[in-house]
Amino acid sequence: MGQSAVLRPFELARRADLALISVGELTEESSIRSHGMITESELTGLRAAGAIGDTNGIFLDTDGRPVDHDLNRRSNGVGVEDLARSCCVLLAGGPQKAAATEAVLRGGFVRGLIIDGDLAIALAERIAA
Repeated sequence: MGQSAVLRPFELARRADLALISVGELTEESSIRSHGMITESELTGLRAAGAIGDTNGIFLDTDGRPVDHDLNRRSNGVGVEDLARSCCVLLAGGPQKAAATEAVLRGGFVRGLIIDGDLAIALAERIAA
């Protein structure tokens, strides 16, 4: 973060008017795990810390709050406080992302939502339950 080639784009991202984010679920089959971005041990630790999903390099609990985990402390992504200051739009698809999408929405930092029909049905069923 001390290098200008990194710091300048990061500072611009923190002040963005519009942020488009995605969401990931924390399962063995999720992209973040299947692409080796986190280890099996880290996945287990994140779940133990209460994480249900991730966005923008931030692992969140069911209420959309960052969990207390080393991976969150090491993340150099734009944080939820900065996302909340922008017009933050969540893009998500697939019913398997219902729990993680609900968590991000509960976090209160998203102002817009673009989802597919299958996820919309799954979210409606979760909310109705």
